[in-house]
Amino acid sequence: MGDELDVLLVTVAEEPNLILASRNVKSIEVRSVNNVDPVSLVAHKKVIMTEQALKEIEGRLG
Repeated sequence: MGDELDVLLVTVAEEPNLILASRNVKSIEVRSVNNVDPVSLVAHKKVIMTEQALKEIEGRLG
């Protein structure tokens, strides 16, 4: 499958059930907002964030 997605999913806190579920999909990486960095954001084709995670990142950037 050459069209696999490369997705980073960012949440506010580590969510064990989401991490376990995402293990079945090779192209998804799950990180908490505390463990995300600029390199990981640009290294993925798509980034999905929860609303709270986005607000926390916006708060850090000012």
